[in-house]
Amino acid sequence: MDGTILFGLGTGLSVGVVIAPLLAVAARTGRFGLLRPVLLAVGGTFGFFLVLDFGFETGSREPTFETKMVIVAVLSLVSAALIAWAVFEIHRASSQRRPYGPSVRPGYAGVVVAAAALSMGQNGMDQARFIRAAVQTMFGDGAGVLPLAGVSLGFAIATVVALALFHGLLRIRPDRWFFTGTSVLLAVVGAGTLAQGVGTLQAVEVLGGDLTPVYDVYSAVPMDTWYGVALAATVGFSPFPSALYVTVWFLYPVPMLLLLLAPIKFGRSVGGAGAEGKTTTDGESDSGGSATAPGPWDDGDGAGGGGGRTGSDGERLRDGARGAGGRPFGDKG
Repeated sequence: MDGTILFGLGTGLSVGVVIAPLLAVAARTGRFGLLRPVLLAVGGTFGFFLVLDFGFETGSREPTFETKMVIVAVLSLVSAALIAWAVFEIHRASSQRRPYGPSVRPGYAGVVVAAAALSMGQNGMDQARFIRAAVQTMFGDGAGVLPLAGVSLGFAIATVVALALFHGLLRIRPDRWFFTGTSVLLAVVGAGTLAQGVGTLQAVEVLGGDLTPVYDVYSAVPMDTWYGVALAATVGFSPFPSALYVTVWFLYPVPMLLLLLAPIKFGRSVGGAGAEGKTTTDGESDSGGSATAPGPWDDGDGAGGGGGRTGSDGERLRDGARGAGGRPFGDKG
């Protein structure tokens, strides 16, 4: 496959696999307005690196290769930290078992926007330089639109894949499987992001350690193929990783997966009118266990009028004791 198409594909997938699950959670919990800020964050980050690259091109000094790699690595580390925060926030929200479905705190919106910007920024310098070179080719001696068209085609393919992932995640029912599946996906993506950042720091000798590959499968999975690029962009696959790279990749998702998949749940049991100690499940309300239609909830305030709150004052106080600062997530009151 043409190298320009592969470049656009890798760039798009590295952004899409982060944004799609985060936006799916936002949509399931009623925060539909996040799409525009996310698109603005991605576009703004790309525009920033275009301006930065233009300044380097016209200026007298340019950062060294090592400096650029350190910047990319730091962005990867911060992005991995944000993904981890989002996973724990999703787990916290899904374990609430509120009468009207799970909700995420308002801060989740900021995490989604920041993660979108950083996922674009990880390769921002390379993207800006590649795009600038492709545009210059259109007006140079060997004028042609093929390089820019190839990058655009690769990015369009990645966008279609990200949209398919987004809609596919929203089809998962019931909600507990949706939130668990989305969190596991984000944990794997975050592991690749962190490993790539650590591997970059090790390559420029900021971090020590032996660079001898643990294995070498480049002949089986070359990085100039669509599947090699897709694996590297989505899960941080490396055909010849160091021991530190592999260790970080496997250690990062361990605490998250243990929390998500542990058979012991830490959510409280919510009683009905009596004291049977029945735990409410997705689709059941506290007022009597009647099923509610699954779907998005607006900030966890309920689907009905009057603020969407039911139950006695004592029940509301017990609910409030579970959220940060004595307030349930999504409750604005």
